Amino acid sequence: QVSGSSSKGRPREEMSVQCKAGRAARARGTAGRLVKVSALGTRTVVTTPAPSSMNREHREKLERTIANSLVHTLSQEHMSVASTVVPWYLRGFPSIYFNSVAESTRLAHLKGLAALNGIHQQSSDTDVSLSLTSKSDEPHLQDVTVIATDCRPGTLHRALKALRSPLESGELRRAQVYSSSDHTLSLTIFTYGTSTDEYQAATLDDAEALLSQLSSTASDGFKDDTLFDFVSACSPSYLRNLSHRRYVRERRLFESVRGSEGADVLFSPDAKDADRMWLSMAAANVSPEVLLTKVTELLAVRGLNVLRMNFDLIRDDQGSVGSKPGSVSMISFLISPMGDEVSASDLESPFWQELARNLRRIKWLDQATLDLALSTCPEMGLDRAEILTALCSMLHGPLSKLNPFAFSRPNLRGIVGNPYYSGYASDIADLFRTSFNPETGKPADFDDQVRKLQERIRALSNESARTVLLKMVDAVKQTKRTNLFVPNRCALALRVDADLMITADQESPFGVFFVHGENFDGFHNRFQNIARGGLRIVTPNSSDQFGIESARCYDEVYGLSRAQQLKNKDIPEGGAKAVVLVNVTSASAEERYHVMRTSVKAFTDCLLDLIVTTAATRKHVVDGLGFDELVYLGPDEQVVPEDIDWIIGQAAKRGYPIPAAFMSSKPLAGINHKEYGVTSEGIAVFLEEALRETGVDPREQPYTIKITGGPDGDVAGNLMRILFRDHGKNVCVVGVADGSGVAEDPTGLDHSELMRLFREALPIGHFAPSKLSPKGSLHLVGNEEGVRMRNSMHNRIKSDVFVPAGGRPNTIHDENWHEFLDSTGTPSSPLIVEGANIFLTAGARQGLFEKGKVMIVKDSSANKCGVITSSFEICASMLLEQSEFLEIKEELVQDVLHRLRELARLEANLMFREYRNYPGSLPQFSERISVAINRADAAIRGFLADMERGDEVYRSLLPLFTEQHLPQKLSEKAAGQVDRIPLDYLRNAFASCLSSKLVYREGINFIESQPLDSIAQLSLRYFSAEKNLEGLLEKVGGSNSLADADREQVMRLLRRGGVRSLLRVF
Repeated sequence: QVSGSSSKGRPREEMSVQCKAGRAARARGTAGRLVKVSALGTRTVVTTPAPSSMNREHREKLERTIANSLVHTLSQEHMSVASTVVPWYLRGFPSIYFNSVAESTRLAHLKGLAALNGIHQQSSDTDVSLSLTSKSDEPHLQDVTVIATDCRPGTLHRALKALRSPLESGELRRAQVYSSSDHTLSLTIFTYGTSTDEYQAATLDDAEALLSQLSSTASDGFKDDTLFDFVSACSPSYLRNLSHRRYVRERRLFESVRGSEGADVLFSPDAKDADRMWLSMAAANVSPEVLLTKVTELLAVRGLNVLRMNFDLIRDDQGSVGSKPGSVSMISFLISPMGDEVSASDLESPFWQELARNLRRIKWLDQATLDLALSTCPEMGLDRAEILTALCSMLHGPLSKLNPFAFSRPNLRGIVGNPYYSGYASDIADLFRTSFNPETGKPADFDDQVRKLQERIRALSNESARTVLLKMVDAVKQTKRTNLFVPNRCALALRVDADLMITADQESPFGVFFVHGENFDGFHNRFQNIARGGLRIVTPNSSDQFGIESARCYDEVYGLSRAQQLKNKDIPEGGAKAVVLVNVTSASAEERYHVMRTSVKAFTDCLLDLIVTTAATRKHVVDGLGFDELVYLGPDEQVVPEDIDWIIGQAAKRGYPIPAAFMSSKPLAGINHKEYGVTSEGIAVFLEEALRETGVDPREQPYTIKITGGPDGDVAGNLMRILFRDHGKNVCVVGVADGSGVAEDPTGLDHSELMRLFREALPIGHFAPSKLSPKGSLHLVGNEEGVRMRNSMHNRIKSDVFVPAGGRPNTIHDENWHEFLDSTGTPSSPLIVEGANIFLTAGARQGLFEKGKVMIVKDSSANKCGVITSSFEICASMLLEQSEFLEIKEELVQDVLHRLRELARLEANLMFREYRNYPGSLPQFSERISVAINRADAAIRGFLADMERGDEVYRSLLPLFTEQHLPQKLSEKAAGQVDRIPLDYLRNAFASCLSSKLVYREGINFIESQPLDSIAQLSLRYFSAEKNLEGLLEKVGGSNSLADADREQVMRLLRRGGVRSLLRVF
């Protein structure tokens, strides 16, 4: 393929020449005609007359004559071209080209150069490029060579953007750029392989030339016993052409990034020309094409011409992601500045320092940032562009509530890139940068700068631009910390006031973190300083859906964390949630997994930037908060054990206190939620108590159930297992829907088949049709009908109970809840137990209760046991070493499961008791229980703020934590090591124990009726009176003066009202 473009910007034309076309024309007898060909001028295509006009012999003679003439002419032209091109080729390319490129490949290049020369001579003002595809000199690899007459800055970048792999699922393995000495031609060789190719490791034989250089020079600074490991990580072609000088540079870079996600850069002078320099770069675990495209665009915009380049992949087993081996992309550029304002010899100049900083960051920058900084507004720079694209992403949700069309993500970015407003946007970014520069600190006149900037923006006539830019100024004002100046950061993170993100009628959270990265945006929202909640990954499948999820991402994390706050009433930590919205819309299946893992790493590492207290990090962060923060995460949707291990390991490296507590559900020293079904154990208790409330004893009577969430899911699969365990054949599962489809059967889906899918971690789409009754059916989502049946299952199928144990938030919402009712107003299920978080909106719950009399056990009650387990696990990680934990793990897990069922039953009994005795819906009572406990908890925490270790209050309350809160085995093993737990955490623990005890024992109204300022003292008196009551009960129980029945009745009455009587509180 040959392509040409005018240096004056004429459109590029492409031409493909196929020999078959000429033969086909002769066979048809087409008349001669003139054909226009790009860059070749006009040529005449001569064809013979039709067969009917002459005899066969005459035609063949004429064809031979013409053919001989054409062969002679072409031969003469080729000889002329070859006599010019070959000497120029041998003189013009560097010796490294002839040493590195195989002879067969060089011959193909020479033929291409000859063809290109002939074409270019016809139109010297047109830049022409030619692409050649050939086998590489290494097995199973293929080369694509691009030869171009355009040698200006950006040539390599344009070639990369137009490049297509010659192999299906091809991966770039190597690239080489060579420029002719007269700067008239560049030659780039891209070498491709596939992910299925067996890795070809180099041997010491491949490194023979390098080893001989190493043996004759001084020490290179690396240990001799590591050389073989390095050699085996390289490809043979890389080592065969590696000079000693290049080895030292690139080995140093490799060692600095291996086993990490980082990037590093080195500049070094060119020994042959002071106007040139070598730029060497290493980046771990990044797509080679993406990295090269980004880097070459930056170099082009900075006016740097690439004269030579070597790109290679080096294997890095320490950086593997899933089943894919890790790799380090190693690049060396020989570059030359275009113009006199930049000197290649002054490496300490601001130009080169900024370039180095940008190159270290560029693998983490998203395309929107690069487009803004390098194309739309080149004068803006990468730092400003990153700040502005991050603000656009963070504020998309709040602004879209004002006008979802005017404030879409593209429109927000369009405003900051608009020439009319980009100056204002740059000033906002500068205000952000100066406010958080650790060398200068927040400027004294910050408020004055804000006021003046706001006045200028308010003068704008465009309302949309005015609204967006003013909101961005608010974001700068309400940012308390950022990692903007933290070296080697993976993304841009902000700790902001929650008021920036919420509406006036919403309860204000304690704080919000936002992180903007290459392929993701993430929020962490929490309602207390010490808070716990899961980290989930959201991966929309289309660009349109990504835009929708972006607008509601904070709303989702707010709703989930508020539900978590209500749910966390039994534990020391308040409610929190993290959602990482990952853009995988253009990723392959293999790339998708890698992008998700990388996004989780970047998100959590940036959280650590803002919360670790080590001097190495804090010196780069201007603190607008004034206090330390502890964040505790747990696994949620799409988080895998690989993520958990990495997060905990990184927390340890970064100096986070008790790193094992940063993330729960660790594969070894943790309690895996799916393995033990901890969330589902609690749901099963609420389900059983709710069925009893409707008059069904599930251990004695049959009932029907439908479930969203597949048998391979944590909650749904374990719930089926537990129900089959506890209720046996009484359970009739009439429908199960998940991402793969829906299986439904009015006679009940086969238990053994569902458990097979559970054990094999398979979705419902793998349900064996042979296991269905004649009335059953299986619908897959591969067609419209399957999607419709899956999406409507929870509304269509009649059952005694519906458990949403999977599905997107707000699936049943204010606008569609009526679809759960039939034409007579009868619900498809009279009972809903919410196993999934916020599957129903508050309005939908109330509508179903009022119109359909549906009993709904709210998510903050039903699925609370997962987070309780995580809290117990974190306590264990604070109290025990990993080896100690593993010694008691199985006994501890059984104690935890017992405690979970106990806590679930305590709340279920209170909730249904209140529901029977007072007006209101179950969700209202569920929320009132949580609010009552949290209200008391806040009051007690305030009272305990001054408590110190060893004081009277501490000593009196410690048994409440060690003997009543902790699982029995953990208490036995580690009660004497409580001093390992941070004091703030213990204050929270004491408060949560007292508040939940009060509410579960005495009910909602008791706490609601107490003045807030008296609750703390009341709780302490209650705990003391309870201990006195225990002594009294022991005496009554041991008395022989009462009949057994009377004694039991007295003891029951004492348990029910004894403490209140002792306190004289009624």
